[in-house]
Amino acid sequence: MKKLFALLLLVLSISVVAGADNFTAPTKEKSVFTDTTTTHTYEIKNIKYDIFKSKNGIFYIWKTSSKTNKKYKYYLPKEIQKQLGHKYKD
Repeated sequence: MKKLFALLLLVLSISVVAGADNFTAPTKEKSVFTDTTTTHTYEIKNIKYDIFKSKNGIFYIWKTSSKTNKKYKYYLPKEIQKQLGHKYKD
């Protein structure tokens, strides 16, 4: 009788687990913003770089680090930002 009761309890617990809903956490999705390109170029040491405009209106170029060989954003100086049309609050 004890074996039958233990077997019944085991079958009942398995059926409860099998009937449970399995929820998965949603994956993070980055909102991709593609910065706009401009027709302007910026020259450093005879190397021409294309100028990009961020979503905030800041102008930058992509440079490559000589040490790590990774790309990074180099924001243009304030004077050039003004020439390209960025407005600062003075």
